[in-house]
Amino acid sequence: MPAINYEKLIQDLAESHIQGIKRIYPIAFKDGVEVGIEIGRDLERKEHDRAVSEGTRMGSSECAKQLRNRRND
Repeated sequence: MPAINYEKLIQDLAESHIQGIKRIYPIAFKDGVEVGIEIGRDLERKEHDRAVSEGTRMGSSECAKQLRNRRND
């Protein structure tokens, strides 16, 4: 039975992992950015809705107009 070259085995395994990481990183990064943008847009909508709602309660006709437009979307 031939001797197992553990150093070579570990080196090959490490190289395989590095190649996999190099391939998947750009894809995962792009997906992460897209998810981050989506989360940011959702938060922006919620904050905008709160501000418009508060402005409407305070009597702002512009906020009331935006609130009506938002409901129609």
